[in-house]
Amino acid sequence: MSPQLHTWVYGFFQHRFDQMMRGDGFRPIVFLPHALWLAMFFVAALLASATMLRRTDGVERVRWLAATLYLAGVLVLSKSLASQLYALAFTPFLLFSGSRTQIRVALLLAVVATCYPVLRNAGLVPVDMILEKARAIDPTRASSLGFRLNNENLLLDRAWEKPLFGWGTFGRNLVYDPETGRLLTIPDGRWIIVFGTFGWVGYIAEMGLLALPVLLAARAGRVAGQRVALHWIAPAVLILTVNMIDMLLNATLVPFTWMLAGAVLGSCERARAARRNKRRGLRTGRTPVIGRKPKTERPIL
Repeated sequence: MSPQLHTWVYGFFQHRFDQMMRGDGFRPIVFLPHALWLAMFFVAALLASATMLRRTDGVERVRWLAATLYLAGVLVLSKSLASQLYALAFTPFLLFSGSRTQIRVALLLAVVATCYPVLRNAGLVPVDMILEKARAIDPTRASSLGFRLNNENLLLDRAWEKPLFGWGTFGRNLVYDPETGRLLTIPDGRWIIVFGTFGWVGYIAEMGLLALPVLLAARAGRVAGQRVALHWIAPAVLILTVNMIDMLLNATLVPFTWMLAGAVLGSCERARAARRNKRRGLRTGRTPVIGRKPKTERPIL
């Protein structure tokens, strides 16, 4: 069945129909702008379900196991190779690793995503090895990945001509044929779009803003007494950084990404406020000690 829901409900198809074709079938898109957005949504749902599977027991664990297997099956049907690789790599990692390890890995991924333009320009990204691995899995998808990487090389050379503030909008960050004016490049990754358009200032403003909750979560992980909170913060941080890594390949900066970053940031700020209030209480003697009742504060008139 081809993706027709958006056409039936709204009367038009929201993207190029040929990009929904994969192999002998189609990729689902439902009501999102692209099938890759839907695949990333299912990656986040699968990792969240795996977290609930680990943190529950009894009948609830059986239910979350069924939900996890169901979401894994739907993700396979989404026919997005990158999303399936994310699921294969991070679902077992969420099930069997500790919260602090998850945050450390998430911090590493956030640093890579933030510094990616430098790594890419310096040749530290093993592009040839990645293409060989992709070609061994699926030659068609490897060809698509090679097309993206070749476009990135052209766009990155263009972006480094104005690295601080970029070329601005109206397509000035793209590469055109000097004689015919024909467009020679098609940007796919969110990182190269932002870096070429707004330079380092815009790139750090966007990717750094997404990385900030990861840094705060890593800082909270070093504070004693935050273990229970980390059980829930760490998976959310990992899902956020997986989305950031996917933004190096696709333009998958979606509203869900900002919502997840805000949720992690709010949790870290709440934990920070609790620690601050606890320190103030210890300093002013408001917390109880052995054999003594806690002091009560006088109302301020």
